Amino acid sequence: MNKFLIFVAALLLIVKVSSAQTEKGNQTLGANLGFQLQNTTTNSPSTNPAGLTTTSKYHGFNIGPTYSYFVSNTWALGASLNYSHTTSDNTSSDPNTQLQNYTFNAYGGQIFLNKYVLYQNKIGFRAGPYAGFSRQNNTTTIQASSTESKQTNNDYFAGGALDLVYYPAKSLGITLSVAKLTYDHSTTKDGFTGEPADSYTKGHSNDVTFSFVNSGTSVSVFYAFGGK
Repeated sequence: MNKFLIFVAALLLIVKVSSAQTEKGNQTLGANLGFQLQNTTTNSPSTNPAGLTTTSKYHGFNIGPTYSYFVSNTWALGASLNYSHTTSDNTSSDPNTQLQNYTFNAYGGQIFLNKYVLYQNKIGFRAGPYAGFSRQNNTTTIQASSTESKQTNNDYFAGGALDLVYYPAKSLGITLSVAKLTYDHSTTKDGFTGEPADSYTKGHSNDVTFSFVNSGTSVSVFYAFGGK
């Protein structure tokens, strides 16, 4: 980690601002796409002499476009949309095991403003504020009783982000998230299917989170076009 910080400091000292890919009028179009698949079988002879097993199947995906326009040299204003879907299916050979299956759907979007600082038109950073909204719908089913509960979360968030940017070609860019600071205000409503809506439990929370490379990162690819 110390070597990474030294690299960042050195790069900032020698950086040259360039507007070949980031000049006024340029545009970028990209997509966020992810897929997760996990199958797990648990069978511990020491605690489960009967040889009973529990199997969990988890799969999900997320997809969404992102677009930005350089309103001036090195300054880009943009927006992105996102949709994600996740399901978890659990089964057990033990009829007494209380298992839960769930389905998760979320959609939302955000706007952002980024300042680009590149070295020799190839590598550098972009940083700036963002704000957005996300709505999440969760459905959980308890198999033994066939009871189904629903939960809806509305998230309003804002913050700032720092990304590493690399252009392997003039029209192709790759970003790696470095750090992100986020304030999130969330409202929650949950209850059991069949109950009147006014009986659902409601709540809210406020959270501030900060993430750095060692606590998770993401990669995205975009196409650059327009300009002179």
